[in-house]
Amino acid sequence: MTQTASIRTPKPSNRNRIADRLGLLRARHSDLDAEVAVEAHRTRPDMFRVQFLKRARLRTKDEITYLSGLLRTLSRPADKSAA
Repeated sequence: MTQTASIRTPKPSNRNRIADRLGLLRARHSDLDAEVAVEAHRTRPDMFRVQFLKRARLRTKDEITYLSGLLRTLSRPADKSAA
């Protein structure tokens, strides 16, 4: 008996969840960017807070990059020659 590799195609609802999460993360990244700008332009900026905000913004950007790549991968048609 021959065993074939089954290619799992995620449900559209999973793609929608990822897309929704991406939207939330992009909004959060924008909010963090604005907070960094406000804090950095104060007369006496709290550099620890600026550093904290920048790190949070970077973590958010990393997650956006990861999920964007995942969504692109899931959107590609399955390669049937791999079986």
